[in-house]
Amino acid sequence: MAHSKKILAALVLAFMGLAMLSLVAANPYPFHFYSSPPVPSKPVAPPAPKIDLFSPTNATYSKDNVTVEFTVTKTLDDNQELAEIYYSVDTQKCDLKTASFVSFPNPLNYTMNVKGLTDGNHTLKISAATRSYVNYAVVEPTFGAQEQRTIYSDLSWNTVELAFRVDAVPPNITLQSPQNLTYQPTESIPLKCIVNEPITQLTFNLDNQGNVTLEQDSVLVNLPTGTHSITIYATDNVGNIGASSTIYFSVTAQEKPLFELQVLALAAAVSFASLVLISLMFRKRRRKTSNAD
Repeated sequence: MAHSKKILAALVLAFMGLAMLSLVAANPYPFHFYSSPPVPSKPVAPPAPKIDLFSPTNATYSKDNVTVEFTVTKTLDDNQELAEIYYSVDTQKCDLKTASFVSFPNPLNYTMNVKGLTDGNHTLKISAATRSYVNYAVVEPTFGAQEQRTIYSDLSWNTVELAFRVDAVPPNITLQSPQNLTYQPTESIPLKCIVNEPITQLTFNLDNQGNVTLEQDSVLVNLPTGTHSITIYATDNVGNIGASSTIYFSVTAQEKPLFELQVLALAAAVSFASLVLISLMFRKRRRKTSNAD
């Protein structure tokens, strides 16, 4: 029994010896503790990035979509990155950042199409930010394992804003004259309309004969009898063309009323009777003159 205890004790001591040898192999200085280097100070913020905007411009566009094209350039210093990039049209913001732009091309080029813009004024805003960074290591004191950490500076922002306008809706035209009526051949028919926005050109097309420039105080004269059609077209400042509703009207000589015809017939009869009477009187007088001779 005692012999067995001695054997067990020897095995335990041997196992403990092996464990100590393993510790010594892992750490030749079992009583030495590793220390981390000093934590570096927070770096100074770098210059803000440069933003070059190529499209859109401060203009009016005739479509409900515009191309947004710009570049973002950071300084070429080490330990510096682009941290944030986004653009917004009015209140709709789009974040273009998915990770820190450290190894990306410099400058960064962006081209995108913004759709569904309503008529009116819009504001485009582009913002980008850079920051400096310092990497350092934190060392585990017992075995010396290192953990990499980073300290960042404050962000340096740059923002570009641009106002532009969208006019994608054609002008609205209300044709006031002529109307769907019947006019006399000798009647002068004025051309009048109302347009809901400033325009650069106004034309009309009468009976599909081609567009003619509509001047101020234009009138239609000497139209042949029959049915006619007219459409007015307006072109706004960005080239949108709007058309009025087509109006159909007639030019017809009105028949004279029956009473007026009767009066004219009576007048003609009186005139004829007067001529006959005058002729008879003249013949009678000539006869008297001949007898007297």
